[in-house]
Amino acid sequence: MTKKNIFDSLHMHYLSVIYALLTLFYLYLSINSYNLLYLLIYKLPITINTYFMMKGLHIFNLIILIIIYNGGIYGYIKGDVAQRGIDGDTVERVFRIADQIGRYSQSVPNMFRVVKKNLESLEREVKIKALLPSSSRIEAFRMICKPFNRFLTRSPKDYFIHNPPRGTAYNVQLNNAKEVVREIYRQIQRLWLDG
Repeated sequence: MTKKNIFDSLHMHYLSVIYALLTLFYLYLSINSYNLLYLLIYKLPITINTYFMMKGLHIFNLIILIIIYNGGIYGYIKGDVAQRGIDGDTVERVFRIADQIGRYSQSVPNMFRVVKKNLESLEREVKIKALLPSSSRIEAFRMICKPFNRFLTRSPKDYFIHNPPRGTAYNVQLNNAKEVVREIYRQIQRLWLDG
């Protein structure tokens, strides 16, 4: 490896480190709790891909790239309704409703781990769906409702793949969980109708 190649590789390494630090600093200043998942899921892969694309970029091109990238995050955080389909206030209300699933899952005894884990997964999935970009409000709510429909329509045997059921007690816990989720789902539907 020649001196020039060594210098170029070190130069690109330092640029990528600076770029990553600037991005992290910007996220620290700008981020709020409910779009953290969106940024990690959608923006982090872009950052990784950018690292590999930076080879051969001029420093001014890199600066422009940083401005555009951070501008995109800033626009999202400030509430780009067209991109998300639902506004920030509605997202917060969806999060508050989904939090009820998490609170209920904490009351499920640990011996019914399968039910507890499915409730926790449902809460996470609903929150992630609320953050995903969508072309319209109806599409956003359709995405949010999918996890509810899947949870409510699964049969009891679908929950016992890894852990065998403990007879009637498991079915009672599952039916109770479905009743709670059904009530929370009604709140999501009312939120959609009120909007």
